[in-house]
Amino acid sequence: MRVLPILLLVLVLVMQEANPEISIEVATAEPNKVVVVRVLVHNPNSAEVLWNSVVRLEQTPAFFIPVKSECALSQKIYPGETDIGEVTFQVSRETEAGEYPILITLGGGVGACEEGCVPYFLEQEVTVRVRRTEPEVTVTHVVEGSSLVVQIRNSGITRIFNISVEGETLPVLSPGDTAEFTMEKKPSFAVAYEDEYGKTFTSSYSVNDTPSEDPSRKESATQGFLVILGIIIAYLFKRTMD
Repeated sequence: MRVLPILLLVLVLVMQEANPEISIEVATAEPNKVVVVRVLVHNPNSAEVLWNSVVRLEQTPAFFIPVKSECALSQKIYPGETDIGEVTFQVSRETEAGEYPILITLGGGVGACEEGCVPYFLEQEVTVRVRRTEPEVTVTHVVEGSSLVVQIRNSGITRIFNISVEGETLPVLSPGDTAEFTMEKKPSFAVAYEDEYGKTFTSSYSVNDTPSEDPSRKESATQGFLVILGIIIAYLFKRTMD
């Protein structure tokens, strides 16, 4: 006679439903910022009670740093009810712009039994879009006698910070501005700077030993060319008139 109750219990366990509807909201991320992942859990009317459900930030790329990796929901989510949990992570300053997947899981117990008759576990992947504004820097140099003059122009739309040229530094350079560094002539030099997120960029440059041209000499050469060109045109014109 004990077989029937056991069969009924097995039937109850098999009939437990854990099909919550999960909706995940996450805004566009930026380096250094903490990102909130908002998880809406709706228990359909046709389902059983969800017990002690926990939302977890299960997997992230290496450069996403978990801040709050799990969130406990209400002890019981009845059929027809909705609960919300939030988990967070920080985007590292080195993260490039692009789209990255993260994995969210939801687990707990389900059923009419206290704490749920059986465990349940669901997972869902969501894409996080990361945006960042890359710096744009133009570096030029000229040799003036025994000196090397390096010019750095911020040709982008964001400020650059902690500019360093062979030991000389400048705290910040705004968009459109140019900084000039003068030093003893050397075969090469290095330029380092940080973007608005704190990422460091370093580039090396070979020095062109050709000295800068004297503007007055360039003007004289141009004038000489125009005089010669005028003589040639006058000669050709005279020949056509003969």
